[in-house]
Amino acid sequence: NRLPARKLIFLAEGGRADHFTAGFQLNFSWDFYGGLKNVWSNGYAASSLFTIHSNEYLGFQQVQKTSVYNQP
Repeated sequence: NRLPARKLIFLAEGGRADHFTAGFQLNFSWDFYGGLKNVWSNGYAASSLFTIHSNEYLGFQQVQKTSVYNQP
């Protein structure tokens, strides 16, 4: 099960903040997927994806900071 000399990127599917604490480096949430569909099929501005991305990762950072400060 070893992959010598290979770098892996772990991609989580979902919008939970604990994916990052579990070791995933990237997150692909259903909100982002819905945003992609809206841009592609419904003519939404591509900038709406940045808004979704920013909101998701801001929430993750707040959860991580809170959990760090609440450690015994």
